[in-house]
Amino acid sequence: MKKRNPKKRLILLGAFLLFTVAVWLNNTSLFYSKDTDFKILAHRGLAQTFDVSKVEYDTNTAEVTYPPEHSYLENTLPSIKAAFEHGADSVEVDIKLTKDRQLAVFHDFDLAYRTNGKGEVSEYTMEELKELDVGDRYTADDGES
Repeated sequence: MKKRNPKKRLILLGAFLLFTVAVWLNNTSLFYSKDTDFKILAHRGLAQTFDVSKVEYDTNTAEVTYPPEHSYLENTLPSIKAAFEHGADSVEVDIKLTKDRQLAVFHDFDLAYRTNGKGEVSEYTMEELKELDVGDRYTADDGES
């Protein structure tokens, strides 16, 4: 019969408790101050709105977008600038690594959702990505406009 090591079990229990306390501290509102100003986070810059109930992990959000409310394409420098101009304190964007190990701002896993390219950002160099038409076919009417 295998002999159990009580010291090892105590260390594991301590590590688990420490982890649990750290998670709780990270998520508690105990340290929240009502005197703090609210912060506005813009998701992907200034973006079009869409029915989130129709969104899955692989949804092309252009297909579920409501009629356009402005001329900005999310995750572009103009949309990020517009978000700040409209009062955002910060902007969340999605970053992908290119084939030549540069960082590109792009949301979807497939370039075909928002450009005239196809495949993943990681299959292209930055220069190749700059040649693509961002926003191609990204319209609420399946590319008609």
